[in-house]
Amino acid sequence: MSVTIAGYSSGDRKAIQKESAACAPKVTAGETYNLGIWYQSTVKVSITTFRHTASGWSYWGDLGQAAASAAWTQAQVATPTVPAGTDQIAFGLSISADGTLTTDDYSMFATSTSTPAPPAAGSELVVNGTLATGNPVPACFTATGWGTRTVSQGISSDVPATAAAGSRSWSITVSNYASGDVKLLQAETPACAPSVKVGSKYNVSIDYTSTSARNSITVFTHTAAGWGYWTDLKQPAATASWATAAATTPAIPAGVDAISFGLSISANGTLTTTNYSLKEVVVTPPTADPGPATGGSWQVHESPLPLRSIHSTLLSDGRVLLIAGSGNDGAAFDAGSFKASVWNPTTGAFTDVPVPYDMFCAGHVTLPDGKVLIGGGTLAFPTAGDGPTTFQGSKKSYYFDPADNTFHPLNDMAGGHWYPTLTKLGNGDVWAAGGLNEKAEGTVLTEMFKTSTMSWLPSGSVPQTWSFWGTYRICI
Repeated sequence: MSVTIAGYSSGDRKAIQKESAACAPKVTAGETYNLGIWYQSTVKVSITTFRHTASGWSYWGDLGQAAASAAWTQAQVATPTVPAGTDQIAFGLSISADGTLTTDDYSMFATSTSTPAPPAAGSELVVNGTLATGNPVPACFTATGWGTRTVSQGISSDVPATAAAGSRSWSITVSNYASGDVKLLQAETPACAPSVKVGSKYNVSIDYTSTSARNSITVFTHTAAGWGYWTDLKQPAATASWATAAATTPAIPAGVDAISFGLSISANGTLTTTNYSLKEVVVTPPTADPGPATGGSWQVHESPLPLRSIHSTLLSDGRVLLIAGSGNDGAAFDAGSFKASVWNPTTGAFTDVPVPYDMFCAGHVTLPDGKVLIGGGTLAFPTAGDGPTTFQGSKKSYYFDPADNTFHPLNDMAGGHWYPTLTKLGNGDVWAAGGLNEKAEGTVLTEMFKTSTMSWLPSGSVPQTWSFWGTYRICI
């Protein structure tokens, strides 16, 4: 249904379910419901709801707004808990300005009763993963994104040679890119978004072609509070021929009952996707205790450490790099007394190593050639009156070379990081994020270290979420 408004002065216009016992959706007090409406609009619109009680129909509220969109987009929102005495609701998108609004495919699901139990491990969880049904957007999927860019997208008949009969793909072309991304995800409704189990991991895969080098497997999670961004699992490379982007999720966090994922493009180019798949990783239960010979055991070492080791890294030659920096000692920091040592487990010897700055609470990761990358650390300790963890983050970076037992300088990171996470990627480069910045505030800056040039990239060359990634997360 399409409506065009001209000469606007006041009021609105909307298509909602007829407010009758036969047409308006029935609801149960105490439940919440996911509402969905596909639309195109030249102006911003509102998701408007009405409710019925014994006294009749009344306005319930505008639950959210949806941006103008030239392409078909699904507006989604979760209702508040249905109040006592309410037995039906009606809803729609309202337009209250000069412009044109077109709506289609209204849906409503009860959040507490429609979520299916997760299937057995190894089962396919994606509905309509080959995009075989549904127009103008594949059934159980939603085309979404954000930012400043021009987007053209729609169903395509281009599919891999090995695709199942009836398969289709979704093609996205981005031009005039300035910011943001575009992606096709499973619709965030109980009937479509895959249900997941807390603590389990899941294998994600999507067949794709892309002329852009900036693609990411992006995942969102659902909790009692609603839907939110979770993580980008991988950055698949550009490819002219069909390839498979695959990754494994971290363990599903507590409170998460469903996820939605897709391949996002965040640069000019064309991305085509199909064959979306999500399967729970099948974990073989452990057999009987294998014993210390294969399972390991603990033993107290006879020699005391020569320093308060904050960081330890197993080197490629079997020795262990131990780093204290200031060792969380304000007096040592003020005196510029920073410590590191290399321990040889074979001889038991410790070899002191000069430390050029306070590496206390830096991030560290082993590079493909065996060198150890150090990023961030302590720029300043908390001053009087500050909280105990208001350390200022350093942006210095060095690498340790086992061949000469020496820290070597690198270019600085783009910003300070105290307690950051450094993670080696599949191509040997290093992703870094999180920690406290030079103002002792949580940094939202994401960094990338290019191993081939042994240098940190400028922030403008690194995909950003502008989110705080916390402190010392373990990413594998």
